[in-house]
Amino acid sequence: MRITRLTIFSLTLFGATLFSLAQETSVVQSRASLRAGAGKVSIVPPFPTRMGGYFDRTETFTGVKSPVFARALVCATEDDAVAVVTTDLLWMPRNLADAVRETAASRTTLKPEHSLLSAAHNHSAPAGFSEQSLFGGPHNPELFAFMRDALTDAIVEAYAELRPAQLSYGAGLLEYFSRNRQQNNDTVVDPEVGVLKITEADSRIVIATLFNFTGHPVVLGSGNLLICGEYPGAAEQFV
Repeated sequence: MRITRLTIFSLTLFGATLFSLAQETSVVQSRASLRAGAGKVSIVPPFPTRMGGYFDRTETFTGVKSPVFARALVCATEDDAVAVVTTDLLWMPRNLADAVRETAASRTTLKPEHSLLSAAHNHSAPAGFSEQSLFGGPHNPELFAFMRDALTDAIVEAYAELRPAQLSYGAGLLEYFSRNRQQNNDTVVDPEVGVLKITEADSRIVIATLFNFTGHPVVLGSGNLLICGEYPGAAEQFV
């Protein structure tokens, strides 16, 4: 299975309309026996850290407005497996992604190159886990280790939950909810919504929903000192 375009953002609380908006839908009928599982692990640090995304925010976070998570989906056939990990972080540095891939491979049958890790570009997330700070303060090795272990645990949890599954996907438009601040207009935007739904093969109980909508989670501003998932986190909780 090949999954593309998975810098996974979210849709605010309009996520419930995704399937009614779909202009095209399809169910993937796999010749191989498909299994899938999902996992979710908190990535709220248990110690003080800086927050990323603003050069003028130098304090550590003072509380948690809403939890932030690493969410993992593992899909497997008899011959192979892939993992998709989404996080409520500002960015996904290569060294963190590589460390998670290698650690997850040591605890499962996943190949390191078959794990895709992404970030929602959330400006209300902890920072300091990378040497490239993005205004997130000095590198904190303790935070790096915490994030590596949490993201790995999400993959391992998803892997342990593998069960017979079916994929369906759709695409539609969500217009007039975003604007282009660079060109200061509402027309040069990407309104497309992509949705991948994974259900149990027999019961059709939802295992996971991946959805993509282009946006910039920078609503709360540099004065915010509470960790939260910004609007993508709200949409993910709603969906």
